[in-house]
Amino acid sequence: MKKLSFIVFLTIQLSCSKSNNPIDIDQNSSDSLSSNKYEIMNILFDTNSTSVEEIKELKPNLTYQNTTGTVQKIIIDPQPIFETSFFNQKSDSVFTLVDSSTLYSVPQYVDNSQISLGEKKWKYEKNELKIPSNLNLKDSVYVQPNKNLKGSIAIIFNKITSEYVLTLRDIKTREIVKVNGIWTGFIPNRLECSMEFENL
Repeated sequence: MKKLSFIVFLTIQLSCSKSNNPIDIDQNSSDSLSSNKYEIMNILFDTNSTSVEEIKELKPNLTYQNTTGTVQKIIIDPQPIFETSFFNQKSDSVFTLVDSSTLYSVPQYVDNSQISLGEKKWKYEKNELKIPSNLNLKDSVYVQPNKNLKGSIAIIFNKITSEYVLTLRDIKTREIVKVNGIWTGFIPNRLECSMEFENL
C-alpha cells in the first residue's frame, strides 16, 4: 500500500471561549456556534476501537468469443469502486479546507488491529479522499482459436473504521478545541477470478 498523510487548515463552526482549557465538541453540545478558522494540532486514533471487515464487490461477468484462427490475449482490468477514505465528525461542526501548510499522518491500513500511518501528502476535502493502492488488479488470459471465454470477477476490499480525537487551535485566539469523530477507509485487498472455456 502506498503511504498517505494530509496537511490542512480547517474552517470549522465552533463556539468561542475566553478559557485556555480544551473544549470538547460532541453531538450533545449546546454551545452557541460561530465561524472561526482553526489549524490541526494533532489527530489521535483509538486502536482499541479499530475494526476491519471484508467486503466483496462483484463485477459484471466477462465473455469473449475468439472466432479467429490465432490465440488472443485478453486483458482483465476491473476498476475498483471503493478506494476512498472518510472523516465523519460526531459533532454538528463543519470542516472546510482553506489552506495546506502543516503535514500530518493519516491511517493507511490496519494489521492485527494496529493502525499504520502514512507519510505522503494528501488534502482533506468534502470528508472523502481517494486512497491510491499499489495492488495490481489487472490480469490476463489467453483464449485459443474457436473458443468462448466466460468469467466472473470479484474485488475484495477491507473496510476499516476507527474512532479519533482531533485537536484544533483557533488561529486568532490560540484557543484549543477537541473534536471526536470516526474514520472509515475502503482499501482494495485482492482479486478473485473464475474462468471457463467452451467450444464455439
